[in-house]
Amino acid sequence: MTKTSHDCIGLIGVSACVALLILSLPGCGEETTSEESPQTPDSGYIYDTDDTPDSGHHVPDSGTIPEDIPDSGEESDSGAPPDDICESCGIVVSKQSLKLLSASGVQEDSFMVSLDYPNIDPVEISLRLLNENAGTLSADKLTFSTDWDWAEEKEVIVRGNFGEKTLSTSIELTVTNSARDYFGKTATVDVRVCAAGLHDNGSGQCVACAEDETFLGGQCRKGFVFIPSGSFESTAAQQTISMNSFFIAKTETTVAEFKKCVDAGACPAGSYRTNEYSRFCNYESDRDPSIYPMNGLYWSGADSYCKWIGGRLPTEDEWEYAATHDGKQARQTKYPWGDEEPTQCEHANYSDRLSHEFCDGRNIKTAEFGAAPVGTYSPEGDSPLGLQEMSGNVGEWTSSQGYGGDYYSKGGSFASDLVSSLSVSSRLLVEYGGCSMGVRCVIDQGY
Repeated sequence: MTKTSHDCIGLIGVSACVALLILSLPGCGEETTSEESPQTPDSGYIYDTDDTPDSGHHVPDSGTIPEDIPDSGEESDSGAPPDDICESCGIVVSKQSLKLLSASGVQEDSFMVSLDYPNIDPVEISLRLLNENAGTLSADKLTFSTDWDWAEEKEVIVRGNFGEKTLSTSIELTVTNSARDYFGKTATVDVRVCAAGLHDNGSGQCVACAEDETFLGGQCRKGFVFIPSGSFESTAAQQTISMNSFFIAKTETTVAEFKKCVDAGACPAGSYRTNEYSRFCNYESDRDPSIYPMNGLYWSGADSYCKWIGGRLPTEDEWEYAATHDGKQARQTKYPWGDEEPTQCEHANYSDRLSHEFCDGRNIKTAEFGAAPVGTYSPEGDSPLGLQEMSGNVGEWTSSQGYGGDYYSKGGSFASDLVSSLSVSSRLLVEYGGCSMGVRCVIDQGY
């Protein structure tokens, strides 16, 4: 029986065979014949390259490279990469810094972490605070198992209870592996905590927003109203439910505000309609974009905008809760302003085209059919906390879904035919966005 150069490739691999070709080792290069070696092609032996090329000396492939063999730079069979290959390997983190608000109770932030290593033995990423005087701060310890997808990221949640202090610290992440000491790679993530009412200005300083601003979604913002936590009678749930606190925009989003999202590429074409579609759509119309509400929004456009500013769409319950809250509790009133009917259209912009009970088909404040500038119906139509046009003007998308996957809108609009659509309990399941649909965002507390 003979053995060819193809058998050699099966025994030691292509790269080793090429190397041996250069050294003119028997069994590689020209197709030659010899008596069969006692070793079978899959015996797991490799040549000891420290001997002469034709010595025929073999060593068992134990998964380690003997000390007398020069480091070839190739990965050993154990799956553990040598140091020279992994000089650039390490820990990849999604954020270099975390920013947490200091307040009563526990605050938290998180970052994603992955390993920039070849497939190796099970490892642990251990985390420790570099500044032990940073107050109570903890980070979850991660263990990556052998079946972990190496392209996957894991989340590290950092929690702390800081009281009213301002502090700076860092978390050190270290890759450890009991069998491979040279996996001691590290990465650090800075943690910046500013006292309540302050925020990091990006230069390592804790500063306050202007008096009429609130730090939300990563920046100081005007025009958001705080809604405290509490409970209320949910129309959708038909029972009393508990609500967390949040901030909600005082007015409907204007065209100018939405255009910034479009210009940034975060609100794509196709998620909204322009004046070219209908004269009632305000985008790209001759109406003042700084005061007219953005309308013609599909749900995706409304959702994209709220996420872009660091917020989200309100749930149906949050919208009702905010519309009736007086700072102490949610009132049981029919409309945001109370139970008084919107006589002569002084409280809200709606068409009333069917009953002609109040507006006779037109708006007495703007003398036209369509969306009015934000704040037109203030203060008569304001909620107790000063939210404007929660009823009428443009319908406001929520994140609550109904049958068929469509989403509910709240508040009615300038196109609403009946005054009942202006009540806080009223809702409309909307399939797509016409020129009567707009958005009002909420932002949760914190960064």
